Amino acid sequence: MLTADVPLGPFDGHLVPVFAAKGKASKLHAHLRCPRLRADGAVASEAPLNAATIARMCSACAHHGDWDRPDSGVGLFLRALGGYRGLLSQLQEYTEADPDDEVTQEEAEGAAEVLRAEPVSEEDETYDEDSDARDDAERLRDLVLSRWRDAADSLHLAESVVARFPWLADWARPKVALKEEYLQALRERAGLFVDAAALVEAAAAASLEMPELPTDDDAFSAIGDREEIAGRLRSMWSRWQGSAADAWGLPGDPLVTYHAIGGINSRRNGYSEARRAADRLLASWEEEARRVARLSDLGVMVTLTAHLQEPRGEEPYSQQRERTLLGGLNHWTIGILLTYLTSADWGRRRLTFRAPQLVVDQLLARTALVRCEPEPPGAPTAADEAGPLGPGVFDPHHPGAAPSQDFERPAVPDGHVSHSAPSRCGIISGSLTAPANSGR
Repeated sequence: MLTADVPLGPFDGHLVPVFAAKGKASKLHAHLRCPRLRADGAVASEAPLNAATIARMCSACAHHGDWDRPDSGVGLFLRALGGYRGLLSQLQEYTEADPDDEVTQEEAEGAAEVLRAEPVSEEDETYDEDSDARDDAERLRDLVLSRWRDAADSLHLAESVVARFPWLADWARPKVALKEEYLQALRERAGLFVDAAALVEAAAAASLEMPELPTDDDAFSAIGDREEIAGRLRSMWSRWQGSAADAWGLPGDPLVTYHAIGGINSRRNGYSEARRAADRLLASWEEEARRVARLSDLGVMVTLTAHLQEPRGEEPYSQQRERTLLGGLNHWTIGILLTYLTSADWGRRRLTFRAPQLVVDQLLARTALVRCEPEPPGAPTAADEAGPLGPGVFDPHHPGAAPSQDFERPAVPDGHVSHSAPSRCGIISGSLTAPANSGR
């Protein structure tokens, strides 16, 4: 909710339209639709945006109200502050542990230990107990990752607003620092579930060229003729490599071999031989991936700058988002972020990694949601700075600042609102620019 301590910058004293019941002490509302305002007899006027006016605002309108045209400078500023996804709400979220809605460090360590252990075979008498324990551990893992992703998204929303309205920086800094500290704690907790060596093996698997497939192996004769065998083994390879590219380690997916033998009657002559041959082929691919991982020089670390893309076509400061900042990343990329991240500018979606060359090569090959540059981070580029409006666009000293336009407003009736000297901040006309990095 907007409070009197929030710096208003160039909008301090800017006249905003208000609605109120008759009387000097009546609450001020952003529009006649407010359920807390009786429309009968309500008076429309203007008031200077300052501490006195904010103190008289209806609490609902102070939180959600559109106090000016949505395409005006002050309208954009207040939209960026208000609502569930606005700065004022985000600064209160994800600043400390929530004992009622969070996996503890001890619970996370226990769950990670369960998942690191080899699963019990189905023939073992403790199989059901082990399976239930792994299910519970996976549920806790998913909760830890979800909270970390949500905290990162919240920090991104907060820092991006501060970057666009620079007079908020000093006021917001202590609150943002709490969010950064808490996010780091969540990242370390989520990192308990990731094995760096397994990530490298998955990168090695994703980097492999398709090997020569044993289409003339008699063990696969139950599949069909040579053409049918070739098609099924190619499908099996694609499934295996695709799974590796999206995993925290080599897939170990029993469904991979289904692409070779699926649909074949298990009673058919030669089925068992085909299944064993598919298992051997899969094992050979996994061993080759491990061999490539072992041969890579893990001691040589490469610095990489990654730029996370915003969801395309999204309205600036919208209260609804189709996905969060990290919501579209696959498991492998999330694991890399948890393991190799060295610094982050969440507001501008710019992350810096130091990772082995094999990992870096895979990151550079994937550009759908993460654009990477294989060099140390330097000064922000123009594309990075450009958001819906661009950071600092309302700073009069910023080269891209919007020009002011003076215009006359109707006089405010005496006795209805306070008489602070209003400033005449101009309305910014025209449409908003498209989000940065769209299409790159």
